[in-house]
Amino acid sequence: MVAPILVVVTGDVSADMADLVSRIAGTGEGQRAEVTVVHVARVWGTGLGLQHPALQPNAAERAGAQELVTRAIQTLRDRGVRADALVLASRDAGKAVAGEARRRGAGTIVVERSDTGRLDRFLRGPDLARALLDRTTCTILAVGGSERSR
Repeated sequence: MVAPILVVVTGDVSADMADLVSRIAGTGEGQRAEVTVVHVARVWGTGLGLQHPALQPNAAERAGAQELVTRAIQTLRDRGVRADALVLASRDAGKAVAGEARRRGAGTIVVERSDTGRLDRFLRGPDLARALLDRTTCTILAVGGSERSR
């Protein structure tokens, strides 16, 4: 078995991302790595350093996040890849994904690059692929924009 793979989704899984995951994880009986699809639901702030329940994702946001990972898993299953789902909640998606990668002993994180503007980066935070480069020692495969690995 190869080290587990985390597939981080912020929207629907692109064909390029699904193809990449199927190549590195393997498919069907030949699947070599556990695959977990991860989405980080945004926590919008804290009160006095403590997470305030009113700032946590609400039921509709959690249901939307679960639907997102369910669609991503189906896309991967259509290519023969078995995957599990995980929805996290955090103010800092990069920190949450890096922590999960450490807990699972992941060898690779696959993430979609976002080519966002300044306003979007201000509101949503930095590009997740870039944020992960400084927080983990596993390979980062960024699909879309420019690919960087470590």
